[in-house]
Amino acid sequence: MIESAQQWVSMAGAAARMGVSLRTLQRRLAAGEHDSRVSHGRKEVLLDAAVKPDVTNARQGDNVAGPVTDLDVARATAVFARERLGALGGELQRSRRWTLAGWAAVLLLLAGIGAGGWFVSRTLTTSRLRGATLALDVLNARKRHVTAQSRLEAAQARLDALTAGLATATAQADVAGKALEAERQARSRAEGELLSSRALVGQLTAEVRTLEGLARAAENTAAGPADLSENSAK
Repeated sequence: MIESAQQWVSMAGAAARMGVSLRTLQRRLAAGEHDSRVSHGRKEVLLDAAVKPDVTNARQGDNVAGPVTDLDVARATAVFARERLGALGGELQRSRRWTLAGWAAVLLLLAGIGAGGWFVSRTLTTSRLRGATLALDVLNARKRHVTAQSRLEAAQARLDALTAGLATATAQADVAGKALEAERQARSRAEGELLSSRALVGQLTAEVRTLEGLARAAENTAAGPADLSENSAK
């Protein structure tokens, strides 16, 4: 299905192609049945290219017309101009009312200033005093803020120094802990070696005693026959 192309057509051309009068076309535009625009000061209507001048496009109550004449165009232009002038007139009336309201407000303000000049002057003086007091409070607050900031920076510097000292002490403690652990391990190894040495000494002592027993037994055995020989000789 191929959609028909659309094009912008002047009011007169649109009325002629649709087979209706300009007034009927204006009523349709006012009802929103067609899209319209103003291009270069001329009002145009968006129509399908397939629309042809045919009285069947007319509806009940429409003014069916043939070719649009210059008089119809002039009438339509006059109607549009009257509508535009009416709108401009309404805007002008509103602008005048707003202008009068503004001048009335200005006059009331001037009257209030004239009647309450002393009160305004006193209020202004009070406001200035309050402003000066507030400015002084702000200045003192800024000074206190600067002092507190300086103290905070000094405290931060001390905290950084303590942190650095703590880190150094922690490192030294780690080194001392490692040295102590190494010392403990060396002592443990020395104790183990001492126990081993004691066990070896005990073992050697037992062996020495065994050897001494054997030597004594051998001496006794060797001394037995000699005594017998001496006794026989006697």
